[in-house]
Amino acid sequence: MALRGRPSLALANMFIVSDNRHAGFHRVDLGWGEPVYGGPAGALFVLSFIVAVRNGDGEDAIAVPVVLPRQAMARFASEVDMLLKS
Repeated sequence: MALRGRPSLALANMFIVSDNRHAGFHRVDLGWGEPVYGGPAGALFVLSFIVAVRNGDGEDAIAVPVVLPRQAMARFASEVDMLLKS
């Protein structure tokens, strides 16, 4: 890349994921107590963020909001369900 320059980026069928777990959102103090959530409100069609969260049992977890077309969302949900059961 240094010798030939940055190649052009093919944007077709691209999904960008950025890891925000280490950005320090959980330490933000606005004077209202410990933050419940710090990160993006959702996802765009081509972009999402990995954020640190706590599940209902208080255990550390991660969340990755995903936006897909309706037909693809059903398939994605079944694939994730299969992965979690195996």
